Amino acid sequence: MGSAIGNLIGDIFGGTLGLGSIFGFVGNFLLGYLPYAMWTTLKPIADGKRELALQNWRSWVLYVLLALISSAACGVVIAMWLEVLGLVPYPVLVTIITVNDTFGSLIGGLLLLAVYGVVRRQLRLIWWDVMEPEDIGKPKTGVLGAWLVVIGALAGWILGAYILSGQALVIGIICTILILVGAFLM
Repeated sequence: MGSAIGNLIGDIFGGTLGLGSIFGFVGNFLLGYLPYAMWTTLKPIADGKRELALQNWRSWVLYVLLALISSAACGVVIAMWLEVLGLVPYPVLVTIITVNDTFGSLIGGLLLLAVYGVVRRQLRLIWWDVMEPEDIGKPKTGVLGAWLVVIGALAGWILGAYILSGQALVIGIICTILILVGAFLM
């Protein structure tokens, strides 16, 4: 939510507030929500733990893949709507957003390493440590939702920007629907 609100504030103070800001809000919300939702959905399946610490190479691989997927999902949603509005070509914007946000997420992983031990062990501020186990949701359709997001994000980026760029708008619309449905299912 912070990424979405921060982007909206940037649009307001940067003088670029418009229809594109609505879709920027949605895309940047997904940029923050999807890594969390996919991590808590897929990590327990992989090793039985919800732990956020990047302690081994498998956790790092999952983190990097989720950074790329969530960045591509953000890029697909924003680029599709800005293409509809005729503001920016889809193939250009989807790649710029995906690459930029992926690097930002990787820097975030380093920051996570720096503060996670203190937040988890000393301050005890991790939400699942404070909540009762029965209050923590476990959606039955989470894995299906995660796969829809993966397919929508990667197909929307790769097909729309590089392979079928002439059909980018159609690909963007289909992949945006997959991403939003997948996010809802998680």
